[in-house]
Amino acid sequence: MPNDGDYGYGIFLPDPRSAAWFLQHGATLEDGLTRAMAWNGAWDLVRDARMTPELFATAALRAFEAERDEQIAGLLLGRITWALERYITEGPARAALASSLEDLLIRRAGNADLDYGLRRAALDALLASARSERAVRVLKEYLRGTRQFDGAPLGQPSRWAAVTRLLVIDDADARTLFAAEQQRDSTPEAARMAFIAGAALRTAENKAAYYERFFSDAALNEEWVTASLGAFNHPDHAGITMAFLPRALQSAEWLRENRRIFFLPRWLDAFIGGHTTPEALNVVNGFLDENPDLPIDIRRRVLQARDELERTVRIRTTEEQ
Repeated sequence: MPNDGDYGYGIFLPDPRSAAWFLQHGATLEDGLTRAMAWNGAWDLVRDARMTPELFATAALRAFEAERDEQIAGLLLGRITWALERYITEGPARAALASSLEDLLIRRAGNADLDYGLRRAALDALLASARSERAVRVLKEYLRGTRQFDGAPLGQPSRWAAVTRLLVIDDADARTLFAAEQQRDSTPEAARMAFIAGAALRTAENKAAYYERFFSDAALNEEWVTASLGAFNHPDHAGITMAFLPRALQSAEWLRENRRIFFLPRWLDAFIGGHTTPEALNVVNGFLDENPDLPIDIRRRVLQARDELERTVRIRTTEEQ
């Protein structure tokens, strides 16, 4: 194992033979640090386009099912979901992996033998990624209260997460459930949560109305805008949000002058990071080429957000070959 003991600071890529062994036997490594490092090394190979994300996700999913260390389980789950959402192209293999993950999350969320943290992570991931008919049905059972978590109905933040997910995938009942949740929620956070969820409604008209409010509504809380950017720019909605990408980039200087210091990085990460295609990368590259006098701090922010998009395009292109 390169960098055994994690004493070095850098990227240490395992050789192909070692990487293949880790994928088969990584879950059996007894030492937690060694186990985490093995998965980190394999993930670095994916990020460097030297291992297919499908191969990694398949092995990591097997390991995740048996993993009882909360931190390592979170590491595996985060990377599996990232690979499925961004790196693995649409097709039968992706659909099969996503279905297997959903089934496992449903089981883990309801498994009383697991520690609370492991069950909670599974629930949160399910609420954020449910897509199949069965998983969507489970989300609706949670909302109805016929399915409970940890012996109790879902709390309000989790309910909003479920509603937001249903809006993202444009479920047939999503708008009705969204309206019902607005009526149901009497907490101080109700208006904020409804605004965030509403950004996930997958119509061009809704996205245009939100984008206009981001700039024109002086009374709109800036934190609400920041919190809604992920739902607005969900990768599933890239076909709609692509139209806003050039405008979002062109607004960077205005945002730097008129919003708080941490707003612009979040804005750029959301609008650029909501895409996975060469077309989106061309838009970002074109913006940089057409604005050679862009202030250096903004250029660096754009380049930083662009890096993940460029990496994603490279990984997806390599996978398709």
